[in-house]
Amino acid sequence: MTGQYYDGMEPETLLKLRFLSDLTPGPEGLPLFLLTEIQEGDPPRYRSRIALFDGALRLLTQEEARRPRYRAPFLYFLRRVGEREELFRLDLRGGEAERLTETAGVLDYALGPGGGVAFLALKEAPRPGGPRRFQGWPFKFDGRGLLPEGNVALYALEEGKVRLLLDRYPPPKEMVYAPEGLYLVMPEDARAQAEGRDTLFLLREGRLEKVYGGVGPIFALEGSPEGLFFLGHAFERGGGTEARLYHLRGGEARVLLEGSLQNSLNSDLRYGQHPQGPRWGEDGVYVVRTEAGRARLYRVGLDGKAEALTEEGSVLAFALTERGLFLLKEDFTHPARLEGPLGTFDPNAGVLDLAEPLYTEWTSPEGHKVPGWVLLPEGEGPHPVILYIHGGPHTAFGAAPMLELQLFRRAGYAVAFSNPRGSTGYGQDFALLEGEWGERDERDLMGFLDHVLAHFPLDPKRGHYRLVVGERTLDFTPLEGRLEEDLLRRDYRVNALLWKGGAVFGLKGVEEDLRRRLLVPVREENLYQDHLRSLRGVRLAATLGFGLPQRTREALGRHARFLQAHPEALPARERVKEELARLLLSPRAAFGLRLLERVGLLGVYLPELALLVGLHQGGVHHLPAWDHTLSAVFHLLWLWPEAPLEARLAALFHDVGKPLTRRFDPEVGRFRFLGHAEVGAEIARASLFWLRFPKEVVERAAGLVRRHMDRLPEERKALRRFFLRRQDLLPDLVYLMAADRLATRGVEREAWEVVDRKSVV
Repeated sequence: MTGQYYDGMEPETLLKLRFLSDLTPGPEGLPLFLLTEIQEGDPPRYRSRIALFDGALRLLTQEEARRPRYRAPFLYFLRRVGEREELFRLDLRGGEAERLTETAGVLDYALGPGGGVAFLALKEAPRPGGPRRFQGWPFKFDGRGLLPEGNVALYALEEGKVRLLLDRYPPPKEMVYAPEGLYLVMPEDARAQAEGRDTLFLLREGRLEKVYGGVGPIFALEGSPEGLFFLGHAFERGGGTEARLYHLRGGEARVLLEGSLQNSLNSDLRYGQHPQGPRWGEDGVYVVRTEAGRARLYRVGLDGKAEALTEEGSVLAFALTERGLFLLKEDFTHPARLEGPLGTFDPNAGVLDLAEPLYTEWTSPEGHKVPGWVLLPEGEGPHPVILYIHGGPHTAFGAAPMLELQLFRRAGYAVAFSNPRGSTGYGQDFALLEGEWGERDERDLMGFLDHVLAHFPLDPKRGHYRLVVGERTLDFTPLEGRLEEDLLRRDYRVNALLWKGGAVFGLKGVEEDLRRRLLVPVREENLYQDHLRSLRGVRLAATLGFGLPQRTREALGRHARFLQAHPEALPARERVKEELARLLLSPRAAFGLRLLERVGLLGVYLPELALLVGLHQGGVHHLPAWDHTLSAVFHLLWLWPEAPLEARLAALFHDVGKPLTRRFDPEVGRFRFLGHAEVGAEIARASLFWLRFPKEVVERAAGLVRRHMDRLPEERKALRRFFLRRQDLLPDLVYLMAADRLATRGVEREAWEVVDRKSVV
């Protein structure tokens, strides 16, 4: 790396960084924390010292220290002794640090009443290079290696003497003192450990009693005079289940708050620990929650009422003292800074000069928004682009610094990064991927990238801009050659308009097109420059309410026959899916589907449905199968204008199984279609998956097709049972059944009865 590419930021700049962590209340209500610096050497290493802030920085230790906690007049901390860590205590009234333990390695500790300390420690030092045997899940989740399985015990240090409190497997994972005793979190057995099921125990007077849990993770304990507070859940939504803030008192655990509790934002400019669990204060319990790309601090009352205390930036840690509230905060351009009633301490003032990213968001065809940001390098562009993806996927990007992205920017790259589905901070449903890891998030990421490329001058091949004003979207493209030549490259004359001097101009004939609301190609050969243009024409006609004159229908028909003969020319399925989704989401969806059939494109993009055209049904049906389908789509939107995409797809595909199940029944003297719902569901699933519709959309649409022939019982109790059995498909199924009946027999009272019966339950 050189300054030529990194605009003055050299590797040596990074050696100047300092990090704040382990924030906790200190003496006289001052904030106590670790200050970590990078010591030069071969190799460089981190050096963490305990400090406090009283308006100026005061270092309390010179040697390495970790996990500081204060109980007047002593400062407790862990310090490395050889290859292990031991517990030390420093009297802040004066003197040297005193070593309190002689173990094979202290892992954690908790300060108890009366000067006592409980600590977890290894029973014996691991043998370097020797074999190890594991009984369960052996990996730590803090990036510090393997669990010391079967080699950990809980001890008490009281008046200088150490005694064994607990020796069991699995060992405690976390502990905290409360007025009633020592609370411990640990799995009940090896199987529970492997499955992530923790149990909360209370240890008092030498007895261990089970208090709560056994169904999911428990963490971030906080004891108080008002009871115990902790975070946890019961895996209700799998590994992506959001946490709950519990209040345990009198044997009852109540939920006070739900969400992405704790700071789950990505950053590569942190060091040390940042406790973000709940903390009790006189006016409620305080907790951090990640929301829409920032980590905010909340105060929650015992009645569950929550109040946000921060808006800008993200909270890494906080400390409640008699002097007030102290925060470790970060944002896009600053690593952790200390903020509070005594002012701000920024350990990296003047070291880094980071750029603020630009916020943007993409709205998917399914209707959800994918938020994200773009870091633009200096200069007009266009710039090469890096799509940067966070892992997890249950983490998020947001108001936290990412040095790596900043270095890419300084090297001349534009960086696009976003929070696709699976990310935290946007609600439980957004965080779930439900077996589609790498699928739902991939669709969001690629859609966001296309959105970014259309908004910013990022790619030399796609130097497009997009301006979104309310519900209007304006696309701007660079002019290539003469203006007249540029207009002649467009698809339809209504898309070949220019604004100059406060007036709108276009190609010859466009005024007539606009007056009569007609869609006419600029040139027929333009359809062959991008083979999606014919399908787009049908979609535009449907969504804008334009007609297709004979000239246009003939041109689209010739292009449809070309695509039938040359399937290799078909556009990407993702692009086809997007156009079809837009067509179906239009109030004039049935009209657009009719146009699709009339110009020959139905057989190109939906060949399964083309088999319905002209298929005679007989019996109660007064329309052929395809006309009946269009009528069902029409009546669905008539009954339910807000119908989601899944319901519209189900209406379109509900009879797709009829061509394969059509059999003549001599007993009734007509054709029947036994089992067409089940066959149609499988055809719909295969067709929609091929078109790259999202899995959740496909499965719901297929489920609706499978059940659209269900009959509603007449009796009230039976009707209730029906709705209970089919509640996962409601209300879509009821509307689909009603639309099907309307399309079958015309507007009859029976169809309205289907809709009205919803009020029964």
